[in-house]
Amino acid sequence: MLATVEPTQQQFGVFGHRLRSLLLLACMEVDTALKHVADCNGSAVGEPRLHDHARLARPMRLGDWEVRLVRSVEGLTFTPFDSWSPQSPRLPWYTAYNNTKHDREAHLEQARLDHVLDAVAAVYILLVAQFGADVYERLRHRPFETVHRPRWESGECYVLSPFDEPEWQSRGCLIGTPARARRQRTRGATGGNRTSRG
Repeated sequence: MLATVEPTQQQFGVFGHRLRSLLLLACMEVDTALKHVADCNGSAVGEPRLHDHARLARPMRLGDWEVRLVRSVEGLTFTPFDSWSPQSPRLPWYTAYNNTKHDREAHLEQARLDHVLDAVAAVYILLVAQFGADVYERLRHRPFETVHRPRWESGECYVLSPFDEPEWQSRGCLIGTPARARRQRTRGATGGNRTSRG
């Protein structure tokens, strides 16, 4: 995508079929990641919608994440989950995803570059929040880098021990909803960034 469109604020309104495809893929990954966290922590619902997942925003501190697009001459930063909560469950880039998914002809112009970048930034944040920064260290080309992540008190951290599971391996500090996450032996949010586009 970025080999064709230069990621600048001036280009944020660019839209098209390829961008729509990327928006759909990124948002499906967001759905999958959020559903997995909900399932592992015993709060899944039958057919979850985005507003169902909004309750994860606070324990994962998703609004505190800020990431910078690596290939940006303007140093563009993104906070795709900023202000997301059960009281404010809508995300503009996710709304664009739904609109272009259900009626491409009427809403193709919503498959814009800025929505795509927000959605891909959201995927990056969710993976790092669940599995740690090293999840991207194995990639040769990281699309984003973390600018700001949430701060966690020691009481909000849990660490797996040899008594938690038979095939134990040493791991770093895993963050989540402590008691429930310990019972589920699930990785939660490790940290995030607060972002604003610059």
